[in-house]
Amino acid sequence: MGDIRRRRPSPMTKDFEYLPDTLSTPPTPFLMERFPMRKLLSLTVAIAILSVAGLASAAKVVKVESGLKQGETIGPFYVTKFAGNENDGVEDGKTLCYRCRLGDRPVVAVFARSVDKNLAKLIGEVDKVVAKNQDKKLASFVNLVGDDNEQLKKDAQKLVKKSHAKHIAVLAPAEGREGWDKLKLNDKVDLTILIYKDGKIVANHAFAAGKLDKSAIASVIADTDKMLQ
Repeated sequence: MGDIRRRRPSPMTKDFEYLPDTLSTPPTPFLMERFPMRKLLSLTVAIAILSVAGLASAAKVVKVESGLKQGETIGPFYVTKFAGNENDGVEDGKTLCYRCRLGDRPVVAVFARSVDKNLAKLIGEVDKVVAKNQDKKLASFVNLVGDDNEQLKKDAQKLVKKSHAKHIAVLAPAEGREGWDKLKLNDKVDLTILIYKDGKIVANHAFAAGKLDKSAIASVIADTDKMLQ
């Protein structure tokens, strides 16, 4: 049949140059000129770099903020005790200023909008540290944040049971939004932890829902140990 080829006008001349019908033959200078490999590789590398940069930027956005900052004073706020710490002299159902009761003692205060297994792990670990540092008068409490007191009471009892905590009281706000605003709690943050001594914040941790993991718990314990040094 012979060599059957298509012809295409050359952009440089009015003449025609031949192109192969299949890819089985080596690329012609015409193809190499229009699809240089170096440019394709450079483009691929550039896209990869931009993708990595984009992921890095997204990671930075994940950080959340909530609660009083380091150096700020934590003032009085009223709560109702629902469960936990049977030896703190406060009966379940009593409303009081728990922060006032603890005075200038070193404290790990946890403000949580939801209760799950990771929160129970955190409270369990904090409880161990409190038990080991009774001589330094370390204390801790959990304040469940919400509007439905009946549900908060159930969550408080569930948290005490799951965490096996013996030295931590679980409370609920008695002042509604006024109490939350005093502490500068971010409505969009699931968990805020204020570590303070002599009424002054020494460390602040804030986590979005589902972000409390083993590493985060370790960082809270490390800051607690640092406060006691």
